[in-house]
Amino acid sequence: MANASKRLLAALLALTLFCALLPVSSAASAISVVVDGRFATFNDNLGEPFIDGNNRTMVPLRSVSEVMSGVTADWDSSCRTAVFQKDVPTTIGGQYYILRVQVAFPIGLNQAWTTVQTYNETNGQTRDVYYHFTQTDTQAIIRDNRTYAPIRYLGEALLYTVSWDGANRAVRLAPASGDWGVAYLNAMRDKNGRFVGGDWDAKQYASYYARRSYNDKKPALTLLETTGALSSGTKTWLFQYTIWDGRGTEYLKITQSGQISFSSNRSTGFQRWTTKSIV
Repeated sequence: MANASKRLLAALLALTLFCALLPVSSAASAISVVVDGRFATFNDNLGEPFIDGNNRTMVPLRSVSEVMSGVTADWDSSCRTAVFQKDVPTTIGGQYYILRVQVAFPIGLNQAWTTVQTYNETNGQTRDVYYHFTQTDTQAIIRDNRTYAPIRYLGEALLYTVSWDGANRAVRLAPASGDWGVAYLNAMRDKNGRFVGGDWDAKQYASYYARRSYNDKKPALTLLETTGALSSGTKTWLFQYTIWDGRGTEYLKITQSGQISFSSNRSTGFQRWTTKSIV
């Protein structure tokens, strides 16, 4: 009997040692994303979140967009950019509008682009409201044929409060309260409603034009001159753009109020770049 007990104890010890040598399940270190109480779905087919070298949580964005209310995801292959869109009905001054917000992540650039338009359902007019370029401290990437980007920038661009729950290794996104459209317009009003906040923003917008119009991955842009002042909302930037495929040079004029125009002549013949080129 004593020998049998010793053999059983030895077997249990051997099993314990064997189990200790097995690899620890990755589930213990998995990262969750929770949007307004809903968990995003991740797996081997959809991709899994990870923390990159800049200590940012990178997520497969399509999976996350599916749990964000009203958000759709698309891929613009012409300029290798992931685009996320949210359309929200709202009322402004007694008239009904659709507020369209797009957040774009170009692959390999430290940027996130936000584009906002309003469509007036009363008179059928569409107009640009706001453009903004955010300089990010990490880049969107393609990994295993999936687009990954920092969840914080997408969340905050869509008015989510983003927090890290270290105890549960979870990124939590809480939506803005009340009328989302009104909240977004108020947020833009806090930024004076101007998409261009300085020379860096203006150059990024000019770069966006070149990427979308000429599929130029690394536009060659030179700032030639500026006029007006940021404080009065009248500043204008003039850039020279060397077209990468040898077609020559264009001049891009960007105004602080949200208009971009182009010409092959530095002084005359400028045409406005229409919103159809952007949205």
